[in-house]
Amino acid sequence: MANGASRARRRSGSPLALLRVTQRADPARLRTVVPASRAAAREVADGLAGERGKQLAAYEELLRQYARFSVELKRAHADRRPKDYDWAEWSAALVSASLVAPSDVAVAIDGFGRAIDPFLALVAGNTVEHPLTEEEFARASLEPAKAQLTLVNAIRRSRGKDQGPLPVWIGGSLANPEGWP
Repeated sequence: MANGASRARRRSGSPLALLRVTQRADPARLRTVVPASRAAAREVADGLAGERGKQLAAYEELLRQYARFSVELKRAHADRRPKDYDWAEWSAALVSASLVAPSDVAVAIDGFGRAIDPFLALVAGNTVEHPLTEEEFARASLEPAKAQLTLVNAIRRSRGKDQGPLPVWIGGSLANPEGWP
């Protein structure tokens, strides 16, 4: 069998030719090769799914942290109380998502982070002595909302979704301006 397999490989260089020789030589061996190949294919698919799962989990955490601090800041302004948010969680989520993102999503993450900075400059101040009105908070939330939509659509494209881009954001941002998607 080894000589036949070696000749078949030399002739065609193809693993398929080797399989044909192996099949003629020992049908019992074929029954073990095919399941092993299926197992290897499953392992590769699981690895890819695991990587995509890590990406999705990182994106979910990033958007979850954005929603958490947006809601916390809005409530703190409305209630005239100190804000209570661990900014390290936001920073960690931002970095984690950037680590697993393909380049086009990483660019959108960067744009999202850049839109958050001026938002925080406006809304993360003293919520007790200088609270924002609901309208002021909504205006400040507009650019992060646009960046969030850009990010979500970049994520959707990277995941191969057939639905196409979302025309409006869903959750996270508290902006709701008239006439914007």
